[in-house]
Amino acid sequence: MTDEAEILEEFLVEAREIIDKLDSDFVQLEKSPADGNLLGDVFRGVHTLKGSSGFFSFKRLELVSHAGESLLSKLREKSLELTTDMVTILLRTLDTLRDIVDDIEANRAESAGDDTLLLANLQSLTVGGGLINELEEDNPVATGASPAVDAVDGVTTPSPDVAVEPMGVAVIESDSEGPSDEVAPEALDVNAQVNAASPPVKVSVELLDSLMNLVSEMVLARNRLITYAAQATDPQLTGVVRNVDFITLELQERMMKTRMSPISQVWDKFPRLVRDLAQACGKEVDLHQRGAETELDRTLLEMIKAPLIHLIRNSVDHGIEDAQTRLQSGKPATGSVTLHAKHENGMVVVEVLDDGDGIDLNAVRAKVIELGLADAKRAAKLDADELIEFIYLPGFSTNDAVTNVSGRGVGMDVVRTNLQNIGGSVEVTSSPLGTCFKLKIPLTLAIMPTLFVRCAAERFAIPQSNLLEMVRYHPGDNTERLEYLYGVPVFRLREKLVPLIFLAQSLELRSANDWGGETLNIAVVQSSGVRFGLVVDEVLDMQEVVV
Repeated sequence: MTDEAEILEEFLVEAREIIDKLDSDFVQLEKSPADGNLLGDVFRGVHTLKGSSGFFSFKRLELVSHAGESLLSKLREKSLELTTDMVTILLRTLDTLRDIVDDIEANRAESAGDDTLLLANLQSLTVGGGLINELEEDNPVATGASPAVDAVDGVTTPSPDVAVEPMGVAVIESDSEGPSDEVAPEALDVNAQVNAASPPVKVSVELLDSLMNLVSEMVLARNRLITYAAQATDPQLTGVVRNVDFITLELQERMMKTRMSPISQVWDKFPRLVRDLAQACGKEVDLHQRGAETELDRTLLEMIKAPLIHLIRNSVDHGIEDAQTRLQSGKPATGSVTLHAKHENGMVVVEVLDDGDGIDLNAVRAKVIELGLADAKRAAKLDADELIEFIYLPGFSTNDAVTNVSGRGVGMDVVRTNLQNIGGSVEVTSSPLGTCFKLKIPLTLAIMPTLFVRCAAERFAIPQSNLLEMVRYHPGDNTERLEYLYGVPVFRLREKLVPLIFLAQSLELRSANDWGGETLNIAVVQSSGVRFGLVVDEVLDMQEVVV
């Protein structure tokens, strides 16, 4: 890569970082228009983008960013007060800037575009006027997400310290911020000076993937070595194997960090999405985020983006009531959607909560009857959990009218399918006070901790993320806990019946009726919300397997 091409790549990365940050900053600024520091950050971001585009002679990019900078300058000088129209136009300005950057990345040159109406509106707002005309663009929520979400991400970060450029180059970054025309003297502390002396180091994504593959192979070799050493009697060999095991584990953990990114990489685009959806639905909605620093495998981040978009759409459109209805119900006029991420039992749990009026079970029941999924008599007997299961069916929607936001019957089936494809699950709880969608996501798909068990002469691995507990049942115990319900063996575990599957019989490794009352080893597992017990011959050990 030539120096000129390399500089252009750095410009594209920086431009995308600025635009993505501005997307959420503008939404935040609308809520806190008096925040001088935030306004200053926004102004400097647009100013930096304008200056960099001028250096490369990208005239269209420079012209649009300059018009946005002029409006922000008036706001900064307090000669104008921020309005909703201004935020809307500034967000549309970002969409245009993002499109121009996309063209530059694809063609190494700007494409021709008609920005006349956008520039005229920016100019009118800058001199204290109003909107000249509505921007004749597609509704940003017509396809189910705002441009901020659907746009191709310019930077995907494999860890907080590693960013991936669009052309397949990872940038291991320092903590220093991008260039700025105004820096407070007190900001130039020791850390900033150290960071300034640590320029980004570029590493190709192919190299990172190759290293990850080698580590994976090393983990497999380590597992085989441990199995061999367990049968050996040489103490020196045992010591060497123990050392190799420790080094492999340390190398694996450090390598895995290069795959991890904070979930904020996806969440940062959602404030804009919620704003656009709320405006399209004529509602007032605030988005709250907790646990945005929770880390997840970067490959999984992209896979959970679509499910989260659908859930947020559902919360804003179906869950949150309009302001008048909320006030009549004694709720604040502004609805609330909360994203909460945390680690739980070796998984990442992401909750999407809203304070709306919950899932209308009567509407679901009526739709079930209308679609012929159950007759009226059976539908009347369905409980809440059984009714909620229907919302995951493709084409199922309680909205009769198709709008830009909903009514197409797509969404929840995508959520469940996408999560099941990565070994995750989704659970729903709902009440008149709100709805909570709980997503359980594995930390990574690359290396998976598993429990090895034996049935007959075969060995099997149970993913730790699906394993709830191990139980050993002795038939001679005073309390008989193995029962039969309609001919199906069940195990009474803490007063709850857990269906049993004799793994060896189910896989036809031995005859179906050869249990002679011996002690049972039961692995209690859960998959897709269903809990059951796997009866195995022997529990071996925990190992990590490469997927």
